[in-house]
Amino acid sequence: MVSLVVSSVIFLTGCLETTQKVMLNEDGSGNVSTISDMSALLTLIKQMGGAEAEKMSDQAKDTTIQMASMVDSIKSLTPEEKQMMAKGVLRMNFNMKENKFLLDMNFPFSSPAEIEKYSRLSAKIMGEVMKEQMNEGGGAAALGGEQMPEPSS
Repeated sequence: MVSLVVSSVIFLTGCLETTQKVMLNEDGSGNVSTISDMSALLTLIKQMGGAEAEKMSDQAKDTTIQMASMVDSIKSLTPEEKQMMAKGVLRMNFNMKENKFLLDMNFPFSSPAEIEKYSRLSAKIMGEVMKEQMNEGGGAAALGGEQMPEPSS
C-alpha cells in the first residue's frame, strides 16, 4: 500500500502553530490530522503572572478522547459536523510546568473531497476546546479577560 503524506504549517500571532498532515491511500481514503501547538500561550500566561497564573502552575493533562463522547458539548456544530466529529479522536497534552499545550485531532475520510470539511471542523473544534480550557483553567483571567471570545472560522 502506497501512502502520500502532505504537511502544512500556519503561524498565527506567535501563540499558535498548526500543522496539518494528510495520509492519502491509493483508494482515496485516508486520515487528516490537525496538530495545534499553543505552548507559547502558556509562556504568555506565566509572564502576565498574577493569582490566576499561579493557580494554573501545577495543571497537567495528557489524554486521548473519542470525539463521539464530546459531540453534544459543542452547541455550535451542525448535524453534519456532529456526524463527522463522532468519527474523530482528540489527544490533548497540557503541562503548565513544561510549557506544553498540544491538541491533535485525527479524522478518517473516505474521499479526498472530505479533507477541506475536516480542516474547517478541526479549526472550529480547536477554538471551542481552547476556549473551554482557558476559561476552566483561569487562563483567560490571567490574560486580563473574563471569557475567551467565540472562535471564528
